[in-house]
Formats: sequence, C-alpha cells, structure tokens
Amino acid sequence: NMNLEYILPFALLAALTFFVSYNLFNKRLNRQEKRVNNQIVIPLRLQAYERMTLFLERITPNNLVLRLMPMAQNSLEFQHSMLQEIREEFNHNLAQQIYVSPQVWEDIKIAMNQVVATINITATELDPNSSSIELSKKILEKVMTENNHATSHVIAKLKEEAQALF
Repeated sequence: NMNLEYILPFALLAALTFFVSYNLFNKRLNRQEKRVNNQIVIPLRLQAYERMTLFLERITPNNLVLRLMPMAQNSLEFQHSMLQEIREEFNHNLAQQIYVSPQVWEDIKIAMNQVVATINITATELDPNSSSIELSKKILEKVMTENNHATSHVIAKLKEEAQALF
C-alpha cells in the first residue's frame, strides 16, 4: 500500500511527461510534413495544372487547326493529324491525373472527347479528298455556332483548383 502511494505520483508524472512530449513531437512532425508538402507537392501540383491547361489550349479547335493545317494535304489527312496530335498530347500528360482532382481529370477527358467528336462529325460532312482548309473552316464554324467551348470551361476549373492551393 505504501509503495503504491510512493509510486503513483512518479507514474502520473511520467505519463504526463510522455503525453506532453508525444504531443510536441507530433506537432513538430506535422509542421515538417506541411513544409515538405509546400516544398515538393505543391510545385508538382502547380506544374500539373499548368501542363493540363496547356494541353487544353493546344487541343482547342481553333489552336489545333491553326497549328496543324499547313501540314495536311486533304481533309482526311488533316482529320488524322488532329486526332493523332490530341492522342499524343493526352498520353504525354497522363501522369498529371495524380495531381488534379478526380472531377477535373474527368472533365479534361470529357472536353478532349468533345473536341474529338467535333472533328470526326465535321469530317464526315465533307468529302475525304476535300481540302484541309475546307475542314478547318467547317470545324471553326461548328465550334462557333454550337458555342462549344468545353476546353475553356475546364481551364477555368483548373485555375480554380490551382488558386485553392494558396
């Protein structure tokens, strides 16, 4: 009984010391983790937002058409060039999905598929041997008349997510 009265204060003091030490250590570890997050993860996420914004800008029909049209002989070749460019750009940026939200990644894929659909649907409205200029005009008209700005909508979402990091 006497030993318990003697040991109890030391046991409580040891438990209190352990609890305080544990909390201080945990807080320091959390601060270090946040610092690592700020120094490593945030720059990677920002780079992903930049790269996906660039991807969407590059596949926006008017940018795509202007960049690739001089290389195509006819509308069929032009259609294939545009689709190949979109596919290559997308595959090059696949790893970026790790750093953006699942919803934004899904929106990026939807926007890309809308651009692909616009190209394919427009191409079927023309003779495959028609000029690449004819296809480019038709694509741009379709985008303007249908007010199809899927890529700009997703770019706005990317900007919102990137700004939320700060």
